[in-house]
Amino acid sequence: KTIDLAVRAIRNGEILVVFPEGGSHDQSFLLPLKAGFAIFQYELFVRHNIQATIQCIGINYFSSHKFRSRVVLNFSEVHRFQSEFDDLSKNKNKKIFISTVLKNVENEILDLKISAPSFSEMINLYFALKILLNEKPDDTINEFKSFQQIVNGYNKLKSLEDVKKLNDDIYSYRQEVRKCNLSYRDVNA
Repeated sequence: KTIDLAVRAIRNGEILVVFPEGGSHDQSFLLPLKAGFAIFQYELFVRHNIQATIQCIGINYFSSHKFRSRVVLNFSEVHRFQSEFDDLSKNKNKKIFISTVLKNVENEILDLKISAPSFSEMINLYFALKILLNEKPDDTINEFKSFQQIVNGYNKLKSLEDVKKLNDDIYSYRQEVRKCNLSYRDVNA
């Protein structure tokens, strides 16, 4: 019955949210993904001729042990898995289709992980990126990739005194912007 409801929802253009790890945890690593969503996608195609799309969401907690702690959501591009569906139409190999979808989704979720040491440092880095970009980019995927590069660089250099001072200066500037009742989104270089 659940599958029938899900098929009906997808046919009606609704969105299903699935958590493929099968649970929540406070570790920084990704738990092994459960195959249920990939099997469901296979069944949708084979039995109902529906090529479902997948959009991954990275959930990054900063104080996962605290109730209502801060969380950042990052969204991937929508994946249509066209080559996988084409291969499935030719070969009908369920195992290969499911393992390929699982691996692609796992890689996408890992790409959405942000490893900023703290929420405040992450906001500082995002604030700096927005100022560097000087406008709202049309391409949020490339903006996110630029942000990941900044975070990765920061993590490698954060122990340097110049980087510590820059982080402190950005934080102070953010506080000044807040005093003006503005958000980092409102600031242009």
